Amino acid sequence: MYPFGFWKLFAKKGKLKVPPFALSLTISVLVISIIIARLVPDRVYEYITTAAGLMLIYNWLFILLSFPKLMKVTKIDHIKRYLAMVFILLAIFGTVLDKNNRMGLLVSVIFIAIILIVIFCIKKRGKGKNEYPKGL
Repeated sequence: MYPFGFWKLFAKKGKLKVPPFALSLTISVLVISIIIARLVPDRVYEYITTAAGLMLIYNWLFILLSFPKLMKVTKIDHIKRYLAMVFILLAIFGTVLDKNNRMGLLVSVIFIAIILIVIFCIKKRGKGKNEYPKGL
């Protein structure tokens, strides 16, 4: 499915039982983000970091939404789940109220839209087959 087994390269573990290529990629991205933080204006970096933080919050929202499909849940589990979703939505709504973070919210919504478009294109290409990449 993937050309040249590219993604398998990042899964191979080295002598220390750590995938060295994945670790190198992580370190490289971290160094690049530090360089970008120093080069771009403060506002742009704030937008990027706000969007990244919101994307992490969205992940937890998606986990909570899919939880009942994956696990057997009790009534108390539903209550805890809905309460957690309310807190997450309050956190997201807080970015709407803070004018410095509104642009970051917009950027995160654009990222979500791009991800959904890519997933839709993959699904359409598969014509009903489950051809999602591993992890989706």
